Amino acid sequence: FSAKTKILNIVYNASNNELVRTNTIVKGCIVSIDAAPFKAWFEKHYACKIDAKGAVVKDDLTKLEGKSKYTIAKLQKRQESIVDQKEVIEQLAAGKILACISSRPGQSGRADGYILEDEELAFYHKKINQKKK
Repeated sequence: FSAKTKILNIVYNASNNELVRTNTIVKGCIVSIDAAPFKAWFEKHYACKIDAKGAVVKDDLTKLEGKSKYTIAKLQKRQESIVDQKEVIEQLAAGKILACISSRPGQSGRADGYILEDEELAFYHKKINQKKK
């Protein structure tokens, strides 16, 4: 899934802390992005709601009208797999997601990237917390 969203700020850059201070976007830097389009997709894809505290409230799938048995079974299977994505859900609830820039942004103001998950997210959380100390 991809969506256009706003880059809020630069959080970490492995090569130079000056680039973080001046908010210069380069390939490989870690940025904080707006979570609104990703939260909407997540809630639709997993048939659930994420509240402000980061708790997941699963929709009642038995009340879905006009959906086939296959679709309901698929949504139930997706809801069971939500447990694995605790860190991403916390970020969605906060309204900010950490992402890595994978393209070389130029003068056009466009940058492509991907959302950090699992081990990569834990690694950069640790690096960011070290810089704050």
